[in-house]
Amino acid sequence: MKNKIWYFLLAALVLSACSKDSDGGDDVRGDLLNLTAVTRTPSEAIVNAGEDHSPIQIYLMSGLQKTEGNFVYSDGWSSTIGVKEANNFIYGFSPATAAAGAISPLTGDATDYSAGAKLTLNNLETVGADDICVVVGVKNSSIPNDTPDFGVFGFNRNAGNNNVCLLLDHLYAAIDFKIRIGDKYNELRDIYLKTMELKSSISISQAVVTLTANTTGTNPMTITYTQDETTSQTNVLYDYGTDPKTTTGLKLTKEGTAFISYCAPLAGIDEKLTLVCTYDVYNKKGTRVRENCTAENSFSGIKGLTMERRKKNTVTLTVEPSYLHQLSEDELDNPTVKFN
Repeated sequence: MKNKIWYFLLAALVLSACSKDSDGGDDVRGDLLNLTAVTRTPSEAIVNAGEDHSPIQIYLMSGLQKTEGNFVYSDGWSSTIGVKEANNFIYGFSPATAAAGAISPLTGDATDYSAGAKLTLNNLETVGADDICVVVGVKNSSIPNDTPDFGVFGFNRNAGNNNVCLLLDHLYAAIDFKIRIGDKYNELRDIYLKTMELKSSISISQAVVTLTANTTGTNPMTITYTQDETTSQTNVLYDYGTDPKTTTGLKLTKEGTAFISYCAPLAGIDEKLTLVCTYDVYNKKGTRVRENCTAENSFSGIKGLTMERRKKNTVTLTVEPSYLHQLSEDELDNPTVKFN
């Protein structure tokens, strides 16, 4: 009987401890911060395409104290961030995997992050696959697609309603490539793309993003890049060796296939970019007539290219030679001579 009483008391203590731990006010993480919606400027909702920016790196600042965490997308947004303090400021960038980030106040004597913040992003690439964005607005809201104002970063803890909408702005320019085969050439040959690479003869190692809080709706972001002209960087847009759908390469069509790359908007960057394509050529009977051909195209000769932050350039490449490089044996099938 005594043993039964002891077991009962032990169980009661365990239940009491569990109840206390589950109370949001006593949880060491605080109440979870929930992401309601994300908008990219200019007014581009990405609620249903969150995987493009997941995970989002978040810095929750109270005074000079920092809580770090992520919003992660998988059929909806989940959170690893707990809100413990009443008054906070939220900063961050996405995707978190694209850079190594650090945050600091605008000035050395600041006692909190109400005036803004400096984000230092390391391990960046001049050209890459990530549309790197920075949080430029925050709003406590449970309304989907509720767009925050530029320059507002404050967030107050509200038990049971720690829902936030984020406004993101792009750090890079975008290049939307469309590569196709010409109509006439398509009647004679098939092109199988094996690799497609965008190369930059300069690299960047760091970006310092200064975010100045305001109540006027002004974009708070200014960016300073640290670049290195002694090293190069490459973004592989396509590699048939990692394409599970083919062992020969991507067959070009008359309609074209799209690829996208992002590029740091450095002054004169278009003079530093080269697109390199490797491909095989087949005749219409399925015989490979040329292997591992390489074409290099410099961007310096492209008119109208605008490598500005938040801007997208569309570049169409058409494979349409003026003559056939060579005939294959199975194409020389008793040709006839016709006299006129």
